[in-house]
Formats: sequence, structure tokens, C-alpha cells
Amino acid sequence: MKSKKRFWGLLVLAVVLVAALGAGGALAQDDYDPVAGPSHHVHIEKTLDLKGSTNGPEHTVTYNVTLENTNPDGLRSSIQGSVSPVTMTFGGSKTSDSTYIDFSTVKFTKPGVYTYKIQESIPSGLGIKAKAGSITTYYVKIYVDNTVEASGDSELVINGYVYSTHSTSTSTDNKVKYLKFENEWDNYRIGVKKEVYGNQGDKSTPFTITMTLMKPDSTTNKIYVRHVNGTPTVNGTRLDPGQSREITVAGPMYDTKAISLGLKDEDEVMFEGMVSGYQYRVTEAKPDGYDTPAGTMSNYANVVDDNGKVVVIQNRKHRSSLPTGVFTNNLPYIAVILVVLAACVVFVLRRKAQYDYGKDL
Repeated sequence: MKSKKRFWGLLVLAVVLVAALGAGGALAQDDYDPVAGPSHHVHIEKTLDLKGSTNGPEHTVTYNVTLENTNPDGLRSSIQGSVSPVTMTFGGSKTSDSTYIDFSTVKFTKPGVYTYKIQESIPSGLGIKAKAGSITTYYVKIYVDNTVEASGDSELVINGYVYSTHSTSTSTDNKVKYLKFENEWDNYRIGVKKEVYGNQGDKSTPFTITMTLMKPDSTTNKIYVRHVNGTPTVNGTRLDPGQSREITVAGPMYDTKAISLGLKDEDEVMFEGMVSGYQYRVTEAKPDGYDTPAGTMSNYANVVDDNGKVVVIQNRKHRSSLPTGVFTNNLPYIAVILVVLAACVVFVLRRKAQYDYGKDL
């Protein structure tokens, strides 16, 4: 008896639900103009991997929102308004940020599932790119339904947003909780350091060193020279701790850019932001009286193979002992002095002997 009552109860409940759904589809359709607020915001998270550097280039990324072509024509024509793009600005040590896309500027006049595509636009020439394996395009499905108010009237409401990595698939494997974009700085680095050796080596005076960069393509790139240690200068201007100097490398493919460095003993700088394929050369005019150990000078080399390498420019000026010629040239004078000293000794001794003899008499 209990099972029969349970069966009829479930059957009545199912009939009520079907009737309610059918009535909802037949209700009159009013425009839905959402009010701005968190419930209409699509959350975006952004991270930037500086690949070992402490400061990255300043840049702005843009998130564009467009209606996806998979929407039926009936739905596409029932949309009033558009969604404005949003931006994020990065630079220095900043590696993460968040923002939102506001859909309150759109009015939907028909129920349905509306699909929007969200893509990130990254500026070129800075080495900023999407991180390998990350998602670069998302889709937001907006579910607009009819609802019945207490008065019996109906209105359109957004029942929810679904974030997905696929424009049409409803698989749970494609759904995400929020939109996450991951970027990285295509940041190849070469350091330059100065070391001075020897008891005659001048450790307080800067030596002039030239870093020559060769671009791998015809785009305009920005290179950053970062302070690592000491008081280095870049193109004649001092670089203080925590500072980076921006240098634009422009022109045709394989055009070169020469950058002058002033480095004294233990001074060090780091060149950052070179994209794959850059080549470099470090040169120094040999200072007078210094010798340079073999293997410390760099010639053209692929930056990718030497990422993070520090080129050490060593100079040595050493005197092992005082020159022996100083003593040889003074021998005649030393001999005269010795003769005079000997004569004085003989004179004193003779005088003493005479004095002793007279005393004895």
C-alpha cells in the first residue's frame, strides 16, 4: 500500500513539473535589462611568469568580447548593446591581477542560450606571450529564461553563466570556474660582469665595454638592462640598485645595436627581454698594461643556448717583484759608502790603539 501511494505521489509531482515548464515557455516575453552588479560580472584572473627576472616590461593586455557565430540568427537579432573590452596593465615586479567583464550593458529580448567569445590581445615586440599549454580563448554561455512573478506577469532573467573552453560542447570536461589567462615573458638573459686582478690593477676606475645585440627579425623589440651590482653606467648614465634601463632595438632583420657599458671591478648588469634567436657580442678595447685571460671575451652566440649566462670580462695587471735594476745602478755609490765606512773604522781603531799605548807608558 505504501509503495502504491509513493508511486502516485511521484506521478503527480512529475505532471506538475511538466505543466510548469510548458506554461513557462508560453508566457509573454518582456525585455530583460540587467542591473550592473557582481551577479553580471564574469571574473578573469591573469598571471605573468617573469622567467627568473625581478622586473618585467610595462604592457597592457586587452580582453575582447564578441558574440560567437554559433548563436542562431533569432538569438543574434534579439540582442541590444555590446560588451566593452577590459584591460590590465603589467610592469615591474607585478605578476598577477584580476578584473571582470560586465554584461549589464547588454539587453536580451528573447530567452535562449547566448554564447560570447573572450580572447586576450597581447602587444607585440615585448616578448610577452601565452604560456605553453595555457588556455587562450574562453566561451561564456548566458542562460536567459522566462520567469513568472507573483502578479502572473513574466520577465526575462539570467539564470546563470557557464564558462567553457569550447563554443558548443556541454561536456563538464570543458567547463571552468573562472577565466584564467597565463602569460610568460619570453625572457632570455645575458649578464656582463667586470673583474680586475693584480697588485697594480685599478679597481676604482670604470672600463669601457660594448655589448652588441643582433636581432633575429624585423620587428621592434625592447631590451632591459638591469642593475645587479656596483655602480655601472649604461650609455654614459649611471644605473642605480633596483633600476632597469629600457633600450629599443629597431630596424631590419639582423640589424645591430651597440650599447656602451662602464664597469669597474665587481660591477655587473643583466640584459633581459631578448626573444628567441637574438645574438650578442661583448667586446673591450684592451687597457694599457693589462692582460686578458683567454676565454673571457664573448663572440656571437645564440642567446637561447646561453640563457642566464654571465660573461665575465677579466683584466689583470700585476708586478711580481721590484725591478732589480734599481740596485745594480746604485752599486758604485754603495761601494764608495762602504770604503768611507771602512776608513772610519780603521781610523777609530788606530786612535784607540794609540790611546791605549800612551796610557800604558
